[in-house]
Amino acid sequence: MSALDSPAVPAKRIAPTVARIARSTAIVMLLLSVAKAISLLQKLIIVQRFGIGADWDTFVAANQVPEQVFNLIAGGALSYAFIPVFGGLLNRGDDKVAAWRLAANVMNAVFLVALVLSVVIFFAAPWLVTNVVAPGFSPDSAAQTVGLMRILLVSLLIFSISGLSIGVLQSHQHFLLPALAPILYDLGVLFGAAVLARRFGVYGIAYGAVIGAAAHLLIQVPGLIAYKMRWRPRLDLRDRDLRTVLRLMIPRAIGLGLININLTVAISLASNLGAGAASAYSWGWGLMQLPETLIGTAMGVVIFPTLAALSAAGDRDGKRAAMNGALRFILIGTIPAAFLMVLVGRPLIGLLQGGAFSAAGADAIYSVLQAFAFGLIVHSAVEVVARSFYADKDMVTPLFVALLAAVINVTLALTLPNLLGAGR
Repeated sequence: MSALDSPAVPAKRIAPTVARIARSTAIVMLLLSVAKAISLLQKLIIVQRFGIGADWDTFVAANQVPEQVFNLIAGGALSYAFIPVFGGLLNRGDDKVAAWRLAANVMNAVFLVALVLSVVIFFAAPWLVTNVVAPGFSPDSAAQTVGLMRILLVSLLIFSISGLSIGVLQSHQHFLLPALAPILYDLGVLFGAAVLARRFGVYGIAYGAVIGAAAHLLIQVPGLIAYKMRWRPRLDLRDRDLRTVLRLMIPRAIGLGLININLTVAISLASNLGAGAASAYSWGWGLMQLPETLIGTAMGVVIFPTLAALSAAGDRDGKRAAMNGALRFILIGTIPAAFLMVLVGRPLIGLLQGGAFSAAGADAIYSVLQAFAFGLIVHSAVEVVARSFYADKDMVTPLFVALLAAVINVTLALTLPNLLGAGR
């Protein structure tokens, strides 16, 4: 009998108190704020150097495939499947050996999959760029996109290990090092934009991303040592808990794939709208993610291990109370944030641009930001609602929702050509 089929076993560890959840959320929000501040500085330097034009378009396009592969195999799909199973083993107290065996098995499996996919993408990059990612690019821009994509595959390999490390630490209710990791990654990209780009151009940002990915992993090593993680250099495909994680990953990976189709379609369509359109879309999406990350992601990250522990313990009343508190927090934060995005979004973009690109470019970004502002509340709420299903090991319900959302989004994008430009 696998962990998926086994009856609920009361957790031996007490679920974190409301005060501890609040402290953890405050810590994560603070560190995410620092990360976003660094990210804004990074964007400011990038826009001063590259503006809204073809060079930055190539980086945006090149990052799509490595980022989406990471999300599928080592990002959301893995963490949502891994934490409920790994956390359930930890909460039983006497299953720590099985818990660490599962962590090692998953880490080895994910790295091997990432390695194989990286090799395939490395050789298929020219076809992917010209036929899928950016069919509207010129030959020179397409060639540069291929080169950048191949560099960014190194980051994918590093993140395949680092992503699981975050899940291990968060399952232990440890959020400090996982929250510091994105800061170090952003510092790496910032170093690439401020220093390396002087010599290597846009390739310097890709090199900085690799440096940042390495720092993202290394900062978590002390935490793994402190919790006495046991790693074995072998893969046991017969392990029942590993099979459980893989079964849970499949529908979540499909759901993420459907969500990522939206972004791929948007970038692909934007590549046909002229130079700067893909960059404008990327900027608008990134600005919307500022409040979403600080509010929705912060709460989702902190509450997920608690929801998983309460589900494993069969404490539905406790889980319901935790959900209510988390959703109230998100609504209180995102409703005014959405209005502020519309009201002060254009001045904010003007402040960021610093004269690096035209008023038309700023207007294009603002049109994208206005469209995303209406989805801020829902995007943030989904961070908690979806995790509630994943805590119960229900990956199917969110999959149907993702399918419906992808169909609606792609249909509207394809039937409204050139009506709203990049903002559609």
